[in-house]
Amino acid sequence: MNINVVIYCRVSSTKQVKEGNGLDSQLIRCKKYAQSQGWNISRVFQEEGVSGGKLNRPSLDAMLNYIEKSGNINFVVVDDYKRWARHLEYYLVLKNKLELLGCKLASPSGSFDDSPEGNALEHMQAVLSQLERQQNARQVTNRMKARTEMGFWPYAVFPGYKPSPERGIREPDGFFASIIKEVLEGYAYGHFTSYEEMARFVNDQHVTNYRKKKVVFDGDHIKCLIKNSWYHAGFVQLKKREVPRIQGKHKAIISTDVLELIEARQNGKAIPRYRKNMNQHFPLKGHVLCSCCHKPMTASFCGKGDKYAYYYCKTSGCEMYSSHVPHNKVHDEFESLLISLELPEPLKDHAKSVFDRVWKKEMAGLNDKRTEYRTQINQHSNQINKLLDELMATNSQSVKTAIGKRIDEVTSTREILSRKLNELSSSGSEADTVFHKVIDVLENPFLHWKDGSLSIKQAIQRIIFPSPLILDQKEKKFRKPEKPLFYRLIEKLKPKKEGLVDPIGIEPTTSCMPCKRSPS
Repeated sequence: MNINVVIYCRVSSTKQVKEGNGLDSQLIRCKKYAQSQGWNISRVFQEEGVSGGKLNRPSLDAMLNYIEKSGNINFVVVDDYKRWARHLEYYLVLKNKLELLGCKLASPSGSFDDSPEGNALEHMQAVLSQLERQQNARQVTNRMKARTEMGFWPYAVFPGYKPSPERGIREPDGFFASIIKEVLEGYAYGHFTSYEEMARFVNDQHVTNYRKKKVVFDGDHIKCLIKNSWYHAGFVQLKKREVPRIQGKHKAIISTDVLELIEARQNGKAIPRYRKNMNQHFPLKGHVLCSCCHKPMTASFCGKGDKYAYYYCKTSGCEMYSSHVPHNKVHDEFESLLISLELPEPLKDHAKSVFDRVWKKEMAGLNDKRTEYRTQINQHSNQINKLLDELMATNSQSVKTAIGKRIDEVTSTREILSRKLNELSSSGSEADTVFHKVIDVLENPFLHWKDGSLSIKQAIQRIIFPSPLILDQKEKKFRKPEKPLFYRLIEKLKPKKEGLVDPIGIEPTTSCMPCKRSPS
């Protein structure tokens, strides 16, 4: 009688598949055992990177289906019973499935008969396999926790980062990191109106991650990104393993100030839900007011294509209700306003002078800020030492738990203060870079608005025209807006012409030209 068998091999991680030879060694051993028994090998099933603690596995399910359809398989050969299952309940469930199919387990590591002693030994083997799996999991968890406490991150790579040559340390992933930085800062400062808008912004950049895969975000990805933004600020933490927020070994791509703003927004009012028409077609939506009711105008398509896109008032009772203005006309008018804004060269030079004075004043105040941070860090360190003394002195478990939580909170605050201290910089080159960026936008607001993304356009609108513009629907033109504050400020502060001196004294001013005196 021919004995037909199938071979089942399994390794629990993809690393074992790529770097090890576990599957090959299992297969060789199983084949030798089957050949020594004179059995016919019908098929081989290999499970790559799947835990034995799972009941449903792709190759295992395929094998059971194959056995059921063939109807003539006598044994399933495994290198070791641990390869079959590392969970007692699943081991017994799968073994029962085999018996219903008229099949049994066999292994070169030994076999169990159907006696009470054999069944007991088989159960003990399954229990030991489960214990070993749980112990291995605990060991891995403890090691990963210890690495986290050292400032490393041995878990999944966060968006905007890539693995570095040093294990457990991630580094910013070039252009992708700059996009993530812009998204997080935009959320912190309220530049985005919805999670979906943020996702659309990322997707419009057509970025790829370190694995050369195209990045595609949705609203849920953005929520997760914001929730874990502490990592992008240079910290690591693991609340479920009682690891407080501490300074990480990786490089931050956002500042602690941005992180604080993000978490403040998360703890406060939720950002508005995404609205379908808030996109590149209507960048002025929310920034244009009706000339009659002075309420924000809405915008939408009234047909197919840009030809039927309009801005209009939707305020009930307004005389201009549903008075439509083509969006191209509105945008042309807005662009004309931007073109009309010029920053003359003399004012540009004076703006540089004003900016330099402000920058130097800010830099001078940094020393006081550093001293303040150092004082606060020392105070928090002293507070931690006192809490540790209290922890050692008490025998109450509830008190120990409360003190432990307080130590974690103070430690996290101290780490944030340390980061803020490190972020302070007095680089003069930074001032020059910032100045040129500001002047470039103020010199050519039209070009930046014309070619910019939705977030750039909205930022320019807020900078150039902080107050919404009033649109006259009948004339299809904007009412003359107030001159932007920055331009007015620079003009007000511009130096007086050389050679002119303010008059002194209380006597009336007289002409400096010679005059003829009348004869007395």
